[in-house]
Amino acid sequence: MLVKASHLFSKAPNTTFFILLFIIAPEHMTQGSSVTYNVHSSKYQDSNFLHASFIAFQNKAILFSAPSGTGKSTQADLWQKYVRGVEIINGDRAIIGIEDNGVKAYGLPFCGTSKITLNQSFNLSTIVILRQGKINKLIELAAKDGYKYLYSQVNWIGWDKKLQINILDLLEKVVNSIKIYYFECLPEQSAVKMLKTMITKERW
Repeated sequence: MLVKASHLFSKAPNTTFFILLFIIAPEHMTQGSSVTYNVHSSKYQDSNFLHASFIAFQNKAILFSAPSGTGKSTQADLWQKYVRGVEIINGDRAIIGIEDNGVKAYGLPFCGTSKITLNQSFNLSTIVILRQGKINKLIELAAKDGYKYLYSQVNWIGWDKKLQINILDLLEKVVNSIKIYYFECLPEQSAVKMLKTMITKERW
């Protein structure tokens, strides 16, 4: 399936896209998504794709970022199961961008195997760098360390030097604006409890 990138996201009015065409496997598109989602093209330096599961909690976005197979979708599912009011916006991808001097996360009309795609956007509060672990171990990262991990999970267009500089600028704004955690964790409720406690400073 071939989807033009002009006018793709109705929820991201300031999001800018540097790719003219998306080539998307049909199994990763939700039914009617080419109609439901409108993509805007604007200042492309303001946004980029991040490989992450995207959940909404207390009207804020939390992104679980990691290489494929680490357990991003598993943690998103656990949050939806054990935390009231959590909604999964996308199981595999998000757009991160700067809007009104804040960091936002935007839904996408395509996803990975989760087949979960919602056309919603939220202010971004937290990015969690996930790794599998034998115990739950949660560390708040300094900006420079968060930068290093996010660098490996964004989309790069190697032939466009200006775009590369804009992506680096975006990452710098993100890591200096929100909380970023490194989380080695188990695929169970205890991981949800630990992270939720850190994020909300509330005990269950």
